Amino acid sequence: MSDSNRTLLVEYLKSAVGLELRAAAMYGHMATYCRGQSRLLLSPFFEGEAAESVMHLGMVRQVLADLDVEAPVSYQIDFSFDSAEDLSYSDLLTSALEMETQAHQTYMNAYEVACELPLPTLQRKLEDLMDQERESVLEVRRLLG
Repeated sequence: MSDSNRTLLVEYLKSAVGLELRAAAMYGHMATYCRGQSRLLLSPFFEGEAAESVMHLGMVRQVLADLDVEAPVSYQIDFSFDSAEDLSYSDLLTSALEMETQAHQTYMNAYEVACELPLPTLQRKLEDLMDQERESVLEVRRLLG
């Protein structure tokens, strides 16, 4: 395994840990504080996305452990808005789209590096994560109309 490819892969995976932590916190916040009639649609959607982020976080931590790398435990989690209750349906979904697009790109980058390494199981795990994030991007786009 090339040291530079392994290092790059680990950096992408560590970035993914931070993204998933941020997504879980952000989506939980959005699910709780979205208001109005859109709450009936958005709250369950955001709760599902928060749960998915926690699941992805566990998968990425396990991949890092399999590579004998400890996942980072400290992150700055910053939302791009002050309060979800002050945002419109469109604003909330635009924030979600940005998050999902960034996660998809991160997993795609990690997958491309993993394909250069003799790690077929890791490649499959990353492909699954990448596909799930792509589906989330498509779902948010659908909700945005």
